[in-house]
Amino acid sequence: MVQNENRTIRQQSNTIIIKADPGLSQERTVVTVTPDQIIANGISTAQISVTPKDSLGNKLDAGRNVFVSTTAGTLLNQVVESDGIYSQILQSSAQAQTAVLSISVDGIELLDKPTVEFIAAGLDHFDVTDIRGEPIPRQLVNTPFFIQITACDEYGNIV
Repeated sequence: MVQNENRTIRQQSNTIIIKADPGLSQERTVVTVTPDQIIANGISTAQISVTPKDSLGNKLDAGRNVFVSTTAGTLLNQVVESDGIYSQILQSSAQAQTAVLSISVDGIELLDKPTVEFIAAGLDHFDVTDIRGEPIPRQLVNTPFFIQITACDEYGNIV
């Protein structure tokens, strides 16, 4: 004898969200330096911002290891992350020169090497020296001598 049984089969579905990390895109990652020229006085600062992105231009999740180094000036504090943007402050040196920045994200060094120009402030004074840069000694009448005049800012940088 065959008996009919009614069975209820319940279907269950689970949604699984998989976030794939396609990784860092050198081309899409955004690096900004604001401003890109600051006074060479050992005080002025510029902000370096790094927004790591994937190949589709999406910001990568927070928690990246971002490292910044410079050829001039001083990097203040540590890199700070806020909403997927990593920032650090660069303080100028007291010499007019160019700082070249190197940035890595999760151990991958970015090809972009932004620069910050440490520039002289406005004209403050003139240094008058002999042609060797030495102070001018007492000169005799009717004896030729040569001088060098250098325009300088208040920090001693040549203008």
